[in-house]
Amino acid sequence: MSARGAIVIANDRQLGGSIVSCAVWMACGGILAGVSFFLIDFHPARVLLAIGLLMFLGGAYFALRRRSIRYQPLTRMVETVMAFLGRERVAYTPLGSLERVSLEARRSPWAPIYHLALRGANANVALAEPFYGRAEAVAAAVRAASVTGLPLDERNERGIVTRLDAVALISLAEEHAKAVTPPPWWRDPSVLALLIANLLPLVGVLFWGWRVGPLLLLFWTETLIIGAYTLLRMWLAGILGMALSGVFIVSYGGLVLIYGTILNAWFGKPTPPWRRGDSFDVVVDAVRDGASLVHDVLYRYGLAWAVLALAVSHGIYFLTSFLVPQSYKTANALDVMAEPYKRFFAIHLVIIIGGIGAAMLVQPAFALAVLVVLKIAFDLGAHLSRDRARLLRDYRALAQVAR
Repeated sequence: MSARGAIVIANDRQLGGSIVSCAVWMACGGILAGVSFFLIDFHPARVLLAIGLLMFLGGAYFALRRRSIRYQPLTRMVETVMAFLGRERVAYTPLGSLERVSLEARRSPWAPIYHLALRGANANVALAEPFYGRAEAVAAAVRAASVTGLPLDERNERGIVTRLDAVALISLAEEHAKAVTPPPWWRDPSVLALLIANLLPLVGVLFWGWRVGPLLLLFWTETLIIGAYTLLRMWLAGILGMALSGVFIVSYGGLVLIYGTILNAWFGKPTPPWRRGDSFDVVVDAVRDGASLVHDVLYRYGLAWAVLALAVSHGIYFLTSFLVPQSYKTANALDVMAEPYKRFFAIHLVIIIGGIGAAMLVQPAFALAVLVVLKIAFDLGAHLSRDRARLLRDYRALAQVAR
């Protein structure tokens, strides 16, 4: 059956096929395989070479694979499409066998996890990988209900079900689509600030002779900037955010200090920061060494302007995505707290592997330039994701009326 006239309900991004994640796997695998190739006489390097090749090929496969859920109004069929290199496999589910769009919240140790599907008595079509933020889950659920004309049932963590009529949700989806239509990227101040802030390291690598250690320490300093803005978001998100801020400072701060210690040992001063003494002395020493790392980045390596540019870039994004649209009124403090951890583990895995690979090469400038470009791609992906504050606010009002 032709896909002409079909309306996409969910695509790769919603179904877990992020092109950024695939690029990470390919980059990590390529760097690992490339470095291992030059050390092939060293026996463990052969294992690393095989692992690198598998990572690269696996990333390439998932990048080329396409998944989508679409609705065909003419035949009233929901199509589950799996495509690879132009070849499609399609499974068909009659819309008549489906009764509702189901958004279900399930408990987890930190925050609810949201599952979205089209459900019927004898049919079930999953529309996404689990969502960790309610706003994104609601946005996807509203779209599915408006496309299919099915009612939307939301079951919260306490098992309470709210049913919303599809007719009301269609108008909500249309208004939200108008509100979140992004301007061209050259008119988005947060994107421009991001590009300028990240082009400074690229220029430094290509023309000013920046080396591996200072560059990685600059990226480490950016994690502190992100942590500071996250604290502001948590405080603005309400009492729960204020209560959790202490947990965030200890957990995220400890993670950043450990990461800085590793970078310092590899590329900076060889003296380990964890000195003998009672637990309080260890904490004080760790904080002191973290401050010493920041001092080195600002003054020893002369990267104060680059740090300022990153701080301004994240500040503009904080204003345009959180303060101005008043996202703090609907923000979930747990979601806000979890956000920097996702970015931390994803981007710094690439940075560490790429930095080690660049340090082992005789001419590391090209590898460092590639590393900076990958980071820019990551940051753009994060910045261009639109906030769902208005939709969530209106959805809650609609849900209250329905009850």
